[in-house]
Formats: sequence, C-alpha cells, structure tokens
Amino acid sequence: MLPDYYRHSPSSGNMFREAPDAWLWRYGFGNRDEKNARMAMGSAAEHGVNVALTSGLSDDDAADAALAEFDKLMQGEISAERDAAPLICKQMLALLRPFGKPLTIQNVVNLPTGQRYGFGYPVKGVTDLGYDEFYLDLKATMACPSAPKFSHVCQLGAYAELTGKPQKILYATPKRAMLYDITPEDAAYGWSVMQGAWRRIEALARTYPTAEAAAAIIPFNPDSFYWSDADKAKAATIWSI
Repeated sequence: MLPDYYRHSPSSGNMFREAPDAWLWRYGFGNRDEKNARMAMGSAAEHGVNVALTSGLSDDDAADAALAEFDKLMQGEISAERDAAPLICKQMLALLRPFGKPLTIQNVVNLPTGQRYGFGYPVKGVTDLGYDEFYLDLKATMACPSAPKFSHVCQLGAYAELTGKPQKILYATPKRAMLYDITPEDAAYGWSVMQGAWRRIEALARTYPTAEAAAAIIPFNPDSFYWSDADKAKAATIWSI
C-alpha cells in the first residue's frame, strides 16, 4: 500500500493519529501537499532566523531575508502571512540570541529499518536547531498556545528518544514568543504515542494491499484542517461521497 520511498516521520505519525483519511490521501494515494501561505510563513521566518544565527545578520536584515524567502515561495502572493513572516522572525530571534550560534540547523535524524525498535519502515526526522545540550524546534503561528501542543509533544518526544537530548520548543507570533521545555515525562509519553501510531500504520499496510482497499475501511472526514477545498473535491470520488 505504501510506496518504497515512505519513511515514518513525526508528521506522518501525527497525521495518521489525527486524520487517517488525510494520511491515506497523502501517503497511500501519493498526493503531496501544495505550499500554502501558512506553511510559507513558517519556512520564511525560519529562513531568516537561520541566516541571522549563522551569518551574524541584524534583526532587520534577518526580517528582510524572511520576507524575500516568502515572496520566493509564494511567487509574490500578498497575504497576512507575508506581513507576519518578518515579524515572527524577529520575535524568534529575541529568544534565540542568548543561546548563541547553533551547532546544527535542519539536522536529519535517521533510523534504518528494523534498528533498535524493530519498525518495518525507516524513520526520518529533522531537528530545527541543535545546541550542545538540547535541540530546539521552531513554530510560527498566529496565536501562542499556553502549553506545547500535544502533536508537538509527540514530535519532540520522538526526537528526544532518537537523539538522546532534551527538547525545547519556541512558538512565535508577530507580537510575542514563548519558549517551553518538553519535560522528560511528557517526552516519554509523546514517544509512546508516536511509536504506537507508527506501528498501527504498519499494521494497516500489512492488512490492506492497496490504498483503495484501506479507503473502504477508513471513513472520509472533510471537517479537518488537513483538507484543502481542492483535495476534498478530488477525494470525494475515491470515498464515493
């Protein structure tokens, strides 16, 4: 059911847990997400942060780099996210500068098939910023949560297990930023939930040889942020809606 290039990842595990129909649409039927303004906002803000921390740019220059990156990704589309990206970049830098220059940026975490935990597929993740004593994940948003979101706890719980390092998460809006530590207890629980999701993905793939067969069992739920209007219309034919 799954293509040869499939890898377990925190995003795959979270999507399967939260919206198995959207997971099947993406990974089983091979429909990749198109870049949207919200995704570009996060990518652009992180780009500005990365070049600032590695090249010594000022906050203003980093914000300009974030704006240029957004325009490149969205081909000049004007939106609220375009205005937000450089401001979010600055908010992130205000809390990141005291940590100094990171040791790694976008470090890939790989776990080969069958290694350590016996998964039937390889595992791949990407940590945003790596320091000597911890990894730190960046989340651009329009509203800071009062505590780390559970999907992010699962993501960083997996990174904590696979890297052996504590995890932090930084949420930033255009107006404020919040930095949280993922406690060892939360990381352990998040890892347990993520591991369970990956194992159930494997069980689904063993049970149903094709995505069409799995779609006959997994219900279609269009009331989910994972679905774009265009994808919902296309998927409706597969689920006979």
